[in-house]
Amino acid sequence: VIERAANLKVIAKHGSGLDNVDIEAASEHGVVVCNTPGVNSRSVAEHAIALQFAVRRNLAAADRHVRAGGWDRSAFVGYELQDNTLGLMGFGSIAHETAAIARGIGLDLAVYDPHTSETDLPTGTERVHDLTDLFAVADAVSLHVPLVDGTYHAVSTAEFEALGEHGILINTSRGGVVDKDALL
Repeated sequence: VIERAANLKVIAKHGSGLDNVDIEAASEHGVVVCNTPGVNSRSVAEHAIALQFAVRRNLAAADRHVRAGGWDRSAFVGYELQDNTLGLMGFGSIAHETAAIARGIGLDLAVYDPHTSETDLPTGTERVHDLTDLFAVADAVSLHVPLVDGTYHAVSTAEFEALGEHGILINTSRGGVVDKDALL
């Protein structure tokens, strides 16, 4: 596509991820590649929390049931999030926003991010030093990392086993962070 776009001067991405742009090819053709990190942090954070609510409250199944004419409220009992632990894989701008919302609704926090210092974590946040340990202490884990060599398939069998059958995985980052075969 870059080769065929003779007048292309700039590839600008909304958000922070550039993993789906061939930066090398762009550079070879004199095309500037830029992004807007942080611009949608709050929106993604709200979405991550909304997904957690949706799963714990059985919103999708209940919606389908009502739209089909049902009204069996007891079949769709939900669970409160307060006092659950939300694990955050990565602690950049989106995870910071997610943590603020999570704190506001009474969630405890655990964070795994080898690139973040202890002083950058909110007071009362549990820091874990191993990714599998994050999944073991959390009721839900929200992924907030870029797709790079070190995060490709980082969430795999050991993490799913540690999370358990009632745990929730929220992935608003990139699909490649999760080992699809292990997920299935």
